[in-house]
Amino acid sequence: MAAADAVERRVRMRDGVDLWTSSSWVTDEDDDGEGRPALVLVHGGPGLWDHLEPVAASVADLVSTHRYDQRGCGRSDPSDVQTIARAVADLEELRDAFGHERWTVFGHSFGAAIATRYAAAHPSRVSAVVWCAGTGPDWPSQRAEAKARMADRLTAAEWGEHRRLGELGQRGRTWEQEVRWRTLQWLPDHPAPATAATVAAVEAFATTPLPVNEHANHSMAVEEFGRDPAEALDELAGIDVPVLIIRGAEDPRPAIGTLTVAEALPHAELVVIDGAGHLPWEDRPAEYASALRRFVQAHA
Repeated sequence: MAAADAVERRVRMRDGVDLWTSSSWVTDEDDDGEGRPALVLVHGGPGLWDHLEPVAASVADLVSTHRYDQRGCGRSDPSDVQTIARAVADLEELRDAFGHERWTVFGHSFGAAIATRYAAAHPSRVSAVVWCAGTGPDWPSQRAEAKARMADRLTAAEWGEHRRLGELGQRGRTWEQEVRWRTLQWLPDHPAPATAATVAAVEAFATTPLPVNEHANHSMAVEEFGRDPAEALDELAGIDVPVLIIRGAEDPRPAIGTLTVAEALPHAELVVIDGAGHLPWEDRPAEYASALRRFVQAHA
């Protein structure tokens, strides 16, 4: 099998919203790839845009990969509809549009919550799940600890600057200030002290000329983390497919959320990558790719 170059395509949802997608099909010379194993990658935020190309590339010779910007985000159409149900419906409509009977669902950060909600709602359409750097359903109780750890990875001056720029709000910041705020917001997701390569990667992501969808960020988070954690854990317990949980040991978010999810899922495998933070494929690419490839080969 061989991986074709990624092809961008806009896919229309049933409510008329077009989603930006990028797909790389694994094919033999005599087929079109639609019957091959597939992996869809769900980015986090909520309210950001796809940045999972390196993850897709690490398994593109094994499975067809599909990346996309969630509705109202990045290169996809604007949309005021920002609910978990709609995010799950969008995933199912994408699966149908790409012609897969089943696929493996990869979710990063908040995308991990969307991935498991999709698996619970559409069990016959999911071969496996990769839950990467999620927080778990009781995130509100962990937020203060995570924030303190992130502050510790910046100097006092940097943390003060971050707070001042945050108070201005996205609409009140110049583009230069926006890039600086994003850099200070996302740099602590990586282990400290930050390397020059890490700083360069964060600054490159921060300069992406796309706005953060603040409506999506607020409404989706309130919905997901406003429900009873026990209800969320019961839902996880019903997911009857293999789940790979990947966590960076240096992720500033408390490990308790990951461990709680791992205990709730009946077929979970937990991999903790030393020296990696919230984006483990950037901090420890070889270790990350090894774990993901092994899982995909076994279960996709």
